[in-house]
Amino acid sequence: MRLKLIITFLCFASSSTSFASTCEESFSKKGNVFSGGQYSASVSLPNLSVASAIGQMRGIALNNKMDVISEDAENGSMLIEERATSIRRAVPVIISASNSAGVGTVEALLKTSPGMAAKADTMKVYICNLLNEIKSGKEGKNAAAKGKNAAASSAPTKVNAFDFSYQLAQEAKVNDAVIAPRYKGRVFTITGRVAFQGQERGFQRIVFETPDDGSGTISLPGEPYFKVGIVCEMAKDKTAYALSLRQKEKIKLTGVFSDYNGIRDIFTLKDCRPE
Repeated sequence: MRLKLIITFLCFASSSTSFASTCEESFSKKGNVFSGGQYSASVSLPNLSVASAIGQMRGIALNNKMDVISEDAENGSMLIEERATSIRRAVPVIISASNSAGVGTVEALLKTSPGMAAKADTMKVYICNLLNEIKSGKEGKNAAAKGKNAAASSAPTKVNAFDFSYQLAQEAKVNDAVIAPRYKGRVFTITGRVAFQGQERGFQRIVFETPDDGSGTISLPGEPYFKVGIVCEMAKDKTAYALSLRQKEKIKLTGVFSDYNGIRDIFTLKDCRPE
């Protein structure tokens, strides 16, 4: 009987220790600035289902103004990103969730591109700030329900056509397949000048001036050889406005992402309206 009690105590102590392990303690780093870095950490909590973990991470990501690129609650997989800017690439974070014997584990893996310098301590804080928001049990279920229904901010992102074209080209050079899911539902207010316009599929389409090969801009070493064209498909009630525009005229249009054509390198917005 005494031996049985000792074994039971040891098992319980081992289980308690696993729960006590913090995100910060699990943090690890691989790679370097030349090959690209990989930073990962995890948390394990009792009574945390895979669906709850993914639902919570959706809400956590959106609350932190990140984008949910892909989501598979059934298989515990998710890709979230901190948004790119004209001077910084998107920062992808792969989320993996699993459950074993009633204990849910959520791992986050952040990958940086070659040439991107990042301090391990900074990455640890960044990742663990996300993972440490995850809750277990009833509190976790409530948070997951809110996360599933959470929506990204509808406020438009304000960009300059030249800068945005360059940013999109950099992203397309790395992986153009992710551009469509990355910008799905996003609203943009774009400032620039009219390159030309024309009608297609019954809509008046405005093409922004961008630093394409004919603009005389010089590509630096490591830059993509192409620049992405930006097209605004005008709202039906703005056809007259579109037809009144002159080439080189300065414009400011707000629209919703429609599609990205990786063959023609064209980023299209729909339902565009002047500001």
